[in-house]
Amino acid sequence: MAILRFPSVTRTSAARLCLLAALLASVASAQNAPKYRELPIVAKFKTSRAISQAKLVKDGVILGRYALSDKRAEFLEWYSGYQFRRLTRHEFFHEMDKIRSELLKDLRGARAPEVHDVLTDTYLRLASVICKDANYYPASRVNAMLLIASLNQTEETARAPAVPYARSLSFMLDQLNSDRQLDAVKAVALVGILRHIKLALVNPAYTLSVPQRDQILAAMRAVLKQPKPDTRSPEAHAWLQRRAMESAVLVADLNKNPEILQELASLIESKEASPLLVCATAQAVGRLRVPRNLQYDPLPLAQRLGAAVVQAVEREAKRLAEQEKKPGSDTMLDGYGGMAGMMGGGRPPGGEASDEDENSPYGDYGGGDEKEDKPKEDVPESPPEVTRLRRLLKYQIVCVLEGLRGPARSENLGLLAMAAGDAAKQAELKKIADAIDAVLAATDPKNPDDAFASTQELLKAVQERLTELEALLPESVVEGEEADKDKAQEDATPAEPGGDEPGGDEPGGDDPSDTPAGAAGGQAGDGNKKQ
Repeated sequence: MAILRFPSVTRTSAARLCLLAALLASVASAQNAPKYRELPIVAKFKTSRAISQAKLVKDGVILGRYALSDKRAEFLEWYSGYQFRRLTRHEFFHEMDKIRSELLKDLRGARAPEVHDVLTDTYLRLASVICKDANYYPASRVNAMLLIASLNQTEETARAPAVPYARSLSFMLDQLNSDRQLDAVKAVALVGILRHIKLALVNPAYTLSVPQRDQILAAMRAVLKQPKPDTRSPEAHAWLQRRAMESAVLVADLNKNPEILQELASLIESKEASPLLVCATAQAVGRLRVPRNLQYDPLPLAQRLGAAVVQAVEREAKRLAEQEKKPGSDTMLDGYGGMAGMMGGGRPPGGEASDEDENSPYGDYGGGDEKEDKPKEDVPESPPEVTRLRRLLKYQIVCVLEGLRGPARSENLGLLAMAAGDAAKQAELKKIADAIDAVLAATDPKNPDDAFASTQELLKAVQERLTELEALLPESVVEGEEADKDKAQEDATPAEPGGDEPGGDEPGGDDPSDTPAGAAGGQAGDGNKKQ
């Protein structure tokens, strides 16, 4: 089975998931084997004239010109005998997006509530059959889930947000929990579930019951804990975990499920976690709602977040050292699995904007404000590699600060809020946060009219402030158990030339020069090495 990689698409609307469908369509259309099931178009839709006549009847019911009771059989046959069957056929792969848009347009345009309800039930019934059945093309199954994830009980109006279709939530959770379901379908389900959660937060007409919230949290924790399957790339695994993390944070009750904090801490501590997953986890910590009288000591996790900043700087120092050894290589991109777009300040495939870090002060991908980065007249401009390094470091540091303070320095979010009842503990956390602030400030030139001339100059400025942060952290937290083992081996073995490279070895890491670049934006790569 081919290893799937997902583009960095994170908006909750189904439109943002078109890239997944397009990706699967291109993969499936290029494969001659195995043979997948294709439903034949009903005979009455074989001619363009017959299709036009049937469409007139369908449009008449949608717009209220015909009563549903008078045209019900003809109306429903348009969908069961024509539209949904086209979703299963390879010759319509290039029209998948158009077919799905037509189906949703009918749903949104239904004048009578009765017609809307019949369409919603029909779509779920027909799409669920395709979605669950492994005999259909992967592209067909993904597009079926895209429809299910978009279903609403009532549509959005100028006065009220949409009310999502509750039955579709149960189906998406079932498919997310299924061991037989495609990863790409699970990816769509995760985004659809998140859509339900976010709409429940803003629309009083739609609420999630306690059992529903518990069911969602259990499903998301299962995704977070799941070891990476052999058929899934590290980048795709991190993508699924990050989406699950977003939903878990919104439904978690720390009084009821305090262990979620330890599970997030384990992700940050994992030697297999990519830098992007560590960043997303730090942000998730900062967005958990903090109940009053929470019995939790946030200092160890705060120290671990501080260590993540230290390791980010050391990792870049090591990569730059490797890059100097191999001129022309671009090791800065290696192992980030989607961060390349952030570093370059670009957009994901298809030109779609990303809200990957919508609360970041550095814009899309945390990549820096374009106005801020634009050089002033007569002011020297940093080389492109310096700008990319600045953005990469800023992004990771800002994510860690969100974990400590919450988004936009919220008073009731983040680890600092968890220590609100202990002044001494809160003071320790504030020292760590202030030290990280200083590291962040060092990514900018001291004189705003100057610019860093090289990556070495930038790293030197950052590393000077890094010592203040390191002094606040236990050595075991910064280095980790694996680093302690390496250090013990170094003490027993004569040092080889070059053993004092900046940043040292990553705990448990591979030689970055041997690690293929991550699948940024869905680009293919090996990606099987641990990051």
